[in-house]
Amino acid sequence: MTDEEIYALAEDLIKRGEAWEAWAGDTARYALIEADHVTWTWEGEAGVGYRLLDVTDAVQLRAVLESLFSRAYVEEKWQHLVTQEENYLYTGTLLERDGKLYANEKRAFDSSSAYQYDPASIQIMGVTEESISLQVKLRFTVDSTADRSYPLTLRRERGRWVLDGWENDGRSDNSYIRLPEKLDARVAADPELGTRLRYVWALGEGLRDGDQTRVDWAFSGVLEPPSHYDWMGPDAYSLSDITGLQVADFKVEVTEEDAIYLWLDVTDPDNTPLRPGAVWYRVVSAQWLGTSLEGTVDKLYPESETEAFRGVARGTEDDATAQELLETANFYHAVTHGGSFSNDQNMLSDTGVIVYLAGRMSQETGETNFTRERLGQAALEYLDWSDYLPAPEALAQVCTEENGVYGTMPMGFIDEVGTNCRWLGAELATGTGYAVRRFYKDGLGLVPDYDLVYTMHRSQGGTGSWVVDGCQKMDGGWEGVY
Repeated sequence: MTDEEIYALAEDLIKRGEAWEAWAGDTARYALIEADHVTWTWEGEAGVGYRLLDVTDAVQLRAVLESLFSRAYVEEKWQHLVTQEENYLYTGTLLERDGKLYANEKRAFDSSSAYQYDPASIQIMGVTEESISLQVKLRFTVDSTADRSYPLTLRRERGRWVLDGWENDGRSDNSYIRLPEKLDARVAADPELGTRLRYVWALGEGLRDGDQTRVDWAFSGVLEPPSHYDWMGPDAYSLSDITGLQVADFKVEVTEEDAIYLWLDVTDPDNTPLRPGAVWYRVVSAQWLGTSLEGTVDKLYPESETEAFRGVARGTEDDATAQELLETANFYHAVTHGGSFSNDQNMLSDTGVIVYLAGRMSQETGETNFTRERLGQAALEYLDWSDYLPAPEALAQVCTEENGVYGTMPMGFIDEVGTNCRWLGAELATGTGYAVRRFYKDGLGLVPDYDLVYTMHRSQGGTGSWVVDGCQKMDGGWEGVY
């Protein structure tokens, strides 16, 4: 197909989709048989559904939809279109009874879509025999500042082209990116891994060739810079300008656990935060399922940051020790970060001590209920404190009690949503354990902001569990870990 034929095809499918949307959202356009109706009750609300005349049954409706949309997309949305259960009457759902379809005006589709396609903005990203990957701008009818470009994928099914998704629910397809034979064979039976790998491969090509648009696409899924980092600040997308970057070569590898690594040989990083020389990067793919970002590159963590811990983190007899240190520091961080129990760099509050000890017992021994005396024993094991008994007033704040037996109240620890950070690793040196959690200034994980360095020792003279001695914040990151 020529480009002109592709544009015409896409515009025709968009017009048909908009016509379907207009019909489905306006019950006044339905041909209804009012004499044939059913009653239903949903959340205490009584309603009447009238039989559709121009759509005889669910089979016909599915056939109509599959003439316009892909089978996978129709299947995904079917539960919102037709149901036999009154309790699942979503907005826009038709009730099926005895093979007939019934509509109710209170449950109609929203007839006024907030989005409108701009056919003049269509751009071709890639073409295969079975799919056409396009980019198109969606105009937000309520607020023009929210206009955004989205992928629009056309698929060939049963001899005709159909839409794979609609409006901001469009699906991406990067199958037009060609992988080397070895990687292509690796993903033959795993489409999800294939999608992730093709974005990473394209990123490597873009960095090597100085192709800013290709680099942007690897992070955004469209031919524009990613916008989902914007809320972090103007410099959050730290590869927004690769003008002077020089990359001699790249390669991509995937582990048996489907972890993806990108190797870059950077001869001149210029103004980018990429590390000079030959460095591996651990790629984290976007996990926003069902969105246009699914599978794109999200993080690009330098493996050089973890080399200081590689000896105990991989392939040595000290793996178990490193894991113990990380688990101890991680739970300590979760408690101090997740409530008013102090913070990482200060001692635990009275209630924080109780929550911490109860959590350590639950993790390591499975105990969920305890007495004051048992907490005293736990304090010796997990904090190296002797003669500790929790104050009754502190217990009352975070625990329930029955006949002298306590259990912590339900509580959730606050996740660091939106904060780009990770555990770099842990090591044991001259009897002292270390664990490092790094926080980044940018959204990609290339620009260190600061590290939290936890120090630990074994309780009871070196024979017990790991005890957190303290936590030090190091601006710019721990020296030598870059």
